[in-house]
Amino acid sequence: MLPARARPAAVGGPVMGMGRTSTSRAAVATAIVLSVVAGPLPLVPLGGPGHRAVGALVCGTDLDAATGAPDVATSTAAVRAAVAAAAGADPACAAWTVTLRGTFPLEDDVVHAAAVPLVLTGADGVRAELHADGTARILTLLRPATTVTLRDLVLRGGDADGTDLDGVGGAVGAEVASFADPTPSRVTAEDVLLVANTAARGGAVSADEVVLVDVDLVANTAPLGGAVDAGALTATRTQFVVNTAPTPSGQGGAVRASGDVNLTTATFTANAAATGGSVWLSGAAEPVLRAVATTFADARADVGGHVAGDASLGGSVRVVLRGTVLTGVAPLTPDGPTPAVCAGTVAHAGPAPDVAVAAVASDASCPGATVPATATALTALPGTDGAVEGRTRLLVPAADGPLVDVADCTDVWPATDARGLARPQPDGGRCDVGAVELPAAPPAPPDPPAADPDPDPPSDTGPDPGDGPVATTPVPAAVRAGAAPAPPPTWRELLARWRRR
Repeated sequence: MLPARARPAAVGGPVMGMGRTSTSRAAVATAIVLSVVAGPLPLVPLGGPGHRAVGALVCGTDLDAATGAPDVATSTAAVRAAVAAAAGADPACAAWTVTLRGTFPLEDDVVHAAAVPLVLTGADGVRAELHADGTARILTLLRPATTVTLRDLVLRGGDADGTDLDGVGGAVGAEVASFADPTPSRVTAEDVLLVANTAARGGAVSADEVVLVDVDLVANTAPLGGAVDAGALTATRTQFVVNTAPTPSGQGGAVRASGDVNLTTATFTANAAATGGSVWLSGAAEPVLRAVATTFADARADVGGHVAGDASLGGSVRVVLRGTVLTGVAPLTPDGPTPAVCAGTVAHAGPAPDVAVAAVASDASCPGATVPATATALTALPGTDGAVEGRTRLLVPAADGPLVDVADCTDVWPATDARGLARPQPDGGRCDVGAVELPAAPPAPPDPPAADPDPDPPSDTGPDPGDGPVATTPVPAAVRAGAAPAPPPTWRELLARWRRR
């Protein structure tokens, strides 16, 4: 039986939602007083005083680290107070938005426990940072809170291992649904970096539903789901880089899921686990892994180099690949056998869009994928240095390799690649397999004009002997007098003038 993602926390009590410290939840009330350091927390829409009628209100507050969070204690108190204020928000608020500017160190987790959806965001498209330096989870969702949206943020160094909620989600951990409250928890991240977080399950994020858009998950660690542990996952233009599930029974170096996983223009690079170096899926609910224009590269595992489906739980796992490449697997243990790219998976043979199209794997273990006669060459984008932050691990196909211009781009194909480049290149052609599309080659320059086989000498200033007399047109007297326009010269006159130049 699949282990429960999390155990519901007890309601009330001094340890509910705590991080590693023993500070009581009563500190939240104290923190609200401390929030004066970061400015007042009005229950009003952002952008002006009073309520603004725009359907449902979007309410919240701003925090500026430069003036409101000079040290870790004050910073923690200010952020916790800003989030806790959602409990007193106007019921008409569609969301409680906390806008952050700068870097906020934390010594304890920030807790959202109100029914109003929470939005944590940087300001003006600039990423703000929350970091815990391995002392606590960064953000905890306790019911009735079920929804959080993260935008323009860096969440770094969260550590939930050994804390409440069974230690799930080093950066963001959500209390699991129950019979009393079956609403699934949902975490959405947009333009977010989740780096170096640790947990017992879901190194960066653990929730019933996880949605990632333009997100980088780098160097996160957990025995079950190195970066993400989810009931269901949707990831678009997202990179999973060097995440690990390091124990001998580790599952899913990057992703562990018990429901459907939908990937579009995603990249998995150098993730590792005992089973499922990139992705591990439970077969109990018969989930489907759908990967469209996605790149899996350089994973390490004992079983299922990139994908492992656990069909031992009484169901099956379907793998649907479209324009996807799976290549580069190695054993997790030294001198161990090289694992198959996929293990324990069953392909779905249904109609489009579930039909595998132009999927390429380095062995025949993934149903529906083809094995090219030549190596599936992938190289890092020029200028990358292997750093663990930012989009430094995007991989491009070799210009003359088997991944270029081989995929049918119709139907569910994404309009752009992982960098936002339009597909296909050139327009109207076929797409490249994987997350990155090669730019179209520049048009060839036009052919130079053909050389004159018998050119005149450059110093020619008059007619050649064989040209004959040059006819001229007499100028009428009226023209000479300025009373009428001159007639146009003949072609022989024009030729003679050109040669005299």
